[in-house]
Amino acid sequence: LLLLTTHPLQQPHACCVRLLPSPPLHSRINLGRIEPGTPERADSSASQSISLDPPFHPQISTGLLPTGLGAQESSHIKLKFILVGKAGAGKSATGNTILGNKVFESKLGAKPVTKTCSTGSMIWNGKEVVVIDTPDVFSPEASDTETCREISRCIALSAPGPHALVLVTQLGRYTAEDKEAVKRVWEIFGVEAKRNMIVLFTRKEDLGGNSLTDYVRNSHNKNLKELIQECKNRYCTFNNKATGAERNKQVNELMEITERMLKENGGRCYTNELEPFGFPMLDSKTYFNHCA
Repeated sequence: LLLLTTHPLQQPHACCVRLLPSPPLHSRINLGRIEPGTPERADSSASQSISLDPPFHPQISTGLLPTGLGAQESSHIKLKFILVGKAGAGKSATGNTILGNKVFESKLGAKPVTKTCSTGSMIWNGKEVVVIDTPDVFSPEASDTETCREISRCIALSAPGPHALVLVTQLGRYTAEDKEAVKRVWEIFGVEAKRNMIVLFTRKEDLGGNSLTDYVRNSHNKNLKELIQECKNRYCTFNNKATGAERNKQVNELMEITERMLKENGGRCYTNELEPFGFPMLDSKTYFNHCA
């Protein structure tokens, strides 16, 4: 189990990672949330302090979150997206489409290409948009150690919380494996995360001349329809080979859905309500970047 605390009186930019033995990660912790009955304190001898880098103010940046290093978000960052879903669904290609640049490695293969959480950013309508790509931590086969490490990086990159979780799935192929990935997302982030989730279908070109609305309405996939309903009918589709005006139209649709969702949520990013469990919300000075 992982607890994150700060020590503002001694080191304003330091954080302390406390490791406690516990049952599997996904059954006890959701984005820093400690379930009732979980020990909330650790002996100070078990603590490990990590000094963070000076404040980081990005313009348009790409790259990995280095192990053992921290970064501080820029005050002008407005929209943060975490791409989730099963391996091979097209998360990296979707991230590249949003950013309008080949930031994340994306290619066909038998094994997942993305090995660790990585991030890229771009400017959209005067707002900085940050996209966080995730590795294969949403399959049942992913170990708790790997999940812990990568989700902690994901939290660091999206602090104080993502504005949207974008579930990437391939058009016409929402399978039992996708359903298990969604279940894993709920286990990691909490079921409340559906308030900030958008379903994004890849392979828009497979629709031909048909509309996505008709595709969803006429689908016989019960699990897919239930997911769409849980996400309050927030969905869109991308052709990740699109360029120019077509690519811009797709990105604008995603941004418009996101902004409508944020209005419904009172403009808040997703934080999973840490306070009731005795922990402060993550802020721009508190980054969790190490997991053993």
